[in-house]
Amino acid sequence: MHLIRGKLEQHELVNRSLRIHYPLFILQAGGVLSTIVHPLAPFIISGLGLTIAALFYYNHLILIIFISIGLIKGWIIDAIPLFQTVDLTLLISVLVLIVILWELSNPEVRARFLVHQYYFTAFCLWVLWLLCTSLYAPRVDWALEKGLRFALFGFTLFMAPLVMFKSKKEGMNFLKILIAIGFIGALVLVTKMLYLAATGSFVELTTRLVLFSSNPIQTARFMSVCAVLTGIMMTFSEKRKFLFGFSMLVFVIAALSTGSRGPVLSLFASLIALGIIVGG
Repeated sequence: MHLIRGKLEQHELVNRSLRIHYPLFILQAGGVLSTIVHPLAPFIISGLGLTIAALFYYNHLILIIFISIGLIKGWIIDAIPLFQTVDLTLLISVLVLIVILWELSNPEVRARFLVHQYYFTAFCLWVLWLLCTSLYAPRVDWALEKGLRFALFGFTLFMAPLVMFKSKKEGMNFLKILIAIGFIGALVLVTKMLYLAATGSFVELTTRLVLFSSNPIQTARFMSVCAVLTGIMMTFSEKRKFLFGFSMLVFVIAALSTGSRGPVLSLFASLIALGIIVGG
């Protein structure tokens, strides 16, 4: 009896050892095989793995990257040619969705999310209506592709705050960080505009300022979002209304400097709606 028990324990010990060593063996084999592609491939893969793990742990950071991806996408593509074939926006969207699903595995997060289920349902119906409008566009394939991309981006951006923020304070801190990052970019745009105005170069109607290597629409969109968020912060703040008001003015000027009509019109429509909601 003792002999059988000893053999079982020995067998279990061997299995446990194999379970530990198999993943290590796979990692080592993957590292060796990846050197066939490039000598630095193991380090690159390890760096990407650690980066993704860090982004999952500090999920607010990946949300900031997701919101500002339009600004830095061109710069990243120029720096890393790999992303010329890999859609960076889609990749970040998938990562954020994975984080959302991971957070929803927590019963407390699910309970908090269910409180906002009616808003979520209304948003989904609006996205569905948007996709239906693509069916009678002059180019259905192009419109449907744009609609699906917007649906993915909008759905992810709508879901993320409901799931990732554990409290109102956490959400407000996130907004402050995002606004601070955007304010730096807005100051850069305003400084460029003032410099061009001082040198007489801004009088041309073709002058459209951008951040990094993004296009004017993406820059204006980010500035407009920051302006609206600053307006929201101003309505909730009691002591810093002037600071947020000044910041919102800088964001509006920065958005205007891009020469993009669509985001600017959306900005003013949002500010008017915000004023009606707050005033009413």
